[in-house]
Amino acid sequence: MPKAFFYNQDDLHEVSSGTEEEIGSYCVGITNLRLKGLPRNHLVGEEGPYVRKAGQMYPLLKEMCGQMYMMQETNQTGRLAAQLLCASLVVMASQLEAFPQAVADGTKEEQFVARIWNYLNKHYTEEISLEKIAEALGCSAPYVSHAFKNATGSTPIQYVIRRRIGLAQTLLISTDMTATQIATTVGYDNTNYFCTLFAKVVGMTPIRYRGLYLEELKGVRNQS
Repeated sequence: MPKAFFYNQDDLHEVSSGTEEEIGSYCVGITNLRLKGLPRNHLVGEEGPYVRKAGQMYPLLKEMCGQMYMMQETNQTGRLAAQLLCASLVVMASQLEAFPQAVADGTKEEQFVARIWNYLNKHYTEEISLEKIAEALGCSAPYVSHAFKNATGSTPIQYVIRRRIGLAQTLLISTDMTATQIATTVGYDNTNYFCTLFAKVVGMTPIRYRGLYLEELKGVRNQS
């Protein structure tokens, strides 16, 4: 079933296939977005839904994305047309049926995984453990781990690490916070452990990551 995935500014996002089939996708990044009732650069509210069912709109949305990609590679007129098309895409996508509601008759396990997901997204910078998640959701720690990994391919703690490192990457390129300050902000008391974990996930130290970003932008940050 074709779906549309919505991500707000600073959200960590990853889409992977649970089978051997490859996933085809268009990614559209929008800056200076202002929608009524939402913070700047937000497509959806804090409670989501982040996934929506494309349904019969899928062929049209796909065609619009393809046209946008071609137009923005042409001249100034083409880029303006792409921007106008993008505005139309936002309006149409916001009307899509919310996927969680569309599968309200799904299994209890699917609904339970959604509860885990919501809990992790709210508390990932806090002290967290499988036992704490299980207590909050009223079940056992092994069940939390099994259900989430079976649905997403990663354990709850692995997801928390990716969310924390994703936030750290954003802070490194958009602020002057030190590695120690960032480590504390994303949920780690030990700076050395944070730096080691960051290097393992990203492939370089936090300082190197910031240096490469500023070098690419010639020292100018753009937070729009």
